[in-house]
Amino acid sequence: SPRQLEGVGATLARLDRALQGFFHPSLTRPLAWDVRRLPELAEFSGYIDDAALRGAIDAVTHRFRDRLPRLRGLRSQAIHGDGHAGNLLMDSAGRSVCGILDFGDMIHAPLIFEPAVAMSELLTEAVVPLDAVAAVLRGYARECPLEAEDVELLYDVIAARHATTVLVHAWRGRHDSRGALALQDSAAHGARSLQRLLALDAQALTRTWHEAAGTL
Repeated sequence: SPRQLEGVGATLARLDRALQGFFHPSLTRPLAWDVRRLPELAEFSGYIDDAALRGAIDAVTHRFRDRLPRLRGLRSQAIHGDGHAGNLLMDSAGRSVCGILDFGDMIHAPLIFEPAVAMSELLTEAVVPLDAVAAVLRGYARECPLEAEDVELLYDVIAARHATTVLVHAWRGRHDSRGALALQDSAAHGARSLQRLLALDAQALTRTWHEAAGTL
């Protein structure tokens, strides 16, 4: 429900507020799931059999590479970085988030990555449709205000996270069959969701997200 999704965003924002000022050298370690490494990961796009999907991944990577300088200018800090549905605990009534699991993918990154990853993961896990994920952003911004430039780059970060999911699955398909199986459904949903994202008007979608974040 919108209330649950807003609760997801708000909970992640409160965690990020608590993490402000925290640093550890391991937060800068190389991590495949860090979307800033997409250009490196995209070297394995040849592992994707579907030519249309491979072309979509290459297009996302090309556009994202151009966005990297702007991403470096955004507010950054320690973030959880993996707010997917399997890492969030709901209370017994299913009304609110009461816990966050798995801090193994924590990184020092632009703050916008936190809601972006959660939004992308909800889409690639087919938990919610695209027109519903703005509620996550609304909840996040209510607890941790965002800046207009954060939201301007949100579309590209979400698309890059989708591409990362597909590429990690493709790599695992060649080198880690058990790991590939664990990502199989997310990769399939992610491929479909990415194609839909690319078919939409990115500027119109970004305006919707600005409204949700209160950054218009």
